[in-house]
Amino acid sequence: MNSLFGIVNWKTTLTGLIAAASGIAKVFPAAQPYSDLLTEIGLVASGLTGIAAKDGNVTGGTVPATIEAASRASSPPITK
Repeated sequence: MNSLFGIVNWKTTLTGLIAAASGIAKVFPAAQPYSDLLTEIGLVASGLTGIAAKDGNVTGGTVPATIEAASRASSPPITK
């Protein structure tokens, strides 16, 4: 299992925290000169969160997500 500090889905957690922090930082007056940069960082981090959100161990990956998906994966293909 690939984890960071015990967090299995560390990629989505990290990019989500970066996106949230960039939004929160814009509230402070000292960050106003960097408002555009913080917006861009938040947008990129949000996009990376979406990319990282696809779990490799669910249906379409290596482990079926439901019992039905498991039975379909193990049955032979239907031919007509």
